Amino acid sequence: MHVSDIRSNTQSRAAGRIGELEVLRTVAVFMVLLEHLNTNLIFWPCHFTAQLQQTGVWTGVDLFFAISGFVIARSLLPTLTGARDAGHFARLTMEFWIRRVWRIWPSSWFWLAAPLLLCLVFNRSGVYGSFPANWSMAVAGVLNLANFHCAIVFVHGEIGTAFVQWSLSLEEQFYLLLPIAAFLLRRHLPWLLGGIFLFAFFTPTHYTTLDIDWTVLCAMICGGSVAAGVLLALWSFHPSYQLCAPTILGRSRLARIAVLIGAIALLVSLGRRNCASWHIILGRSHSSPRYWYGSARMTRAIYGARAAPAV
Repeated sequence: MHVSDIRSNTQSRAAGRIGELEVLRTVAVFMVLLEHLNTNLIFWPCHFTAQLQQTGVWTGVDLFFAISGFVIARSLLPTLTGARDAGHFARLTMEFWIRRVWRIWPSSWFWLAAPLLLCLVFNRSGVYGSFPANWSMAVAGVLNLANFHCAIVFVHGEIGTAFVQWSLSLEEQFYLLLPIAAFLLRRHLPWLLGGIFLFAFFTPTHYTTLDIDWTVLCAMICGGSVAAGVLLALWSFHPSYQLCAPTILGRSRLARIAVLIGAIALLVSLGRRNCASWHIILGRSHSSPRYWYGSARMTRAIYGARAAPAV
């Protein structure tokens, strides 16, 4: 391939990105970092980081899932819709799965293997946990079932150092199921997504000793966040989507910054409604669609969606 072709392809992919989603990703990154300061990044007593865990910054994870649902669906579903027959649909789906595998699995497996080695050779303090816990998490991660594994052992046993793989397993399950659901349901796909959204939105998540396993499972699935993102992607193909374009803001940078700050404040405040000593578990599944819907609307008010995202 000629150098000019590579440059043209790179520029084309960059042009296909939606600027406001990059802003939302940045916000989500900072929210997740703030959430993990007190437990994973700072190991000494700190009043500030302890107070952060009583806020709603943990909702950044749900924001990531909603963005993923929007980006993948907005790029993949039109491609699958254009399939000529079942064989062509299968080839397009397989190509999508292969791209996801090569993009995610190498680094994922590395970070699953690293704790196994560290807990054996560099674990005098015990910070990396036991080998059996890390081994079971590594197996669950390779099988893309880490979220279900975490739901089982989160309360009743040692979860393993690579517990963050639960979110990646959820992503992989979404990549696997979305094309299948699109093929089987066709035009009825929005009804399924709407059902998942409403179920997650209204599912009670108050902690008791009787429903803790159910609550953890809801938190580790986060189906409402992903469904909300896919629904917004489907809506973006409808002319009514453009009616929400933030033309009223014009070119006022100050107004855009103010709306962005308002979106972050809304995101955090909605998450704080369910914050308690079990805030990581509580409310994630039923509140996350609210976070995504509010932040997506406000972020559109900042920039406005203009192009399909690159995957």
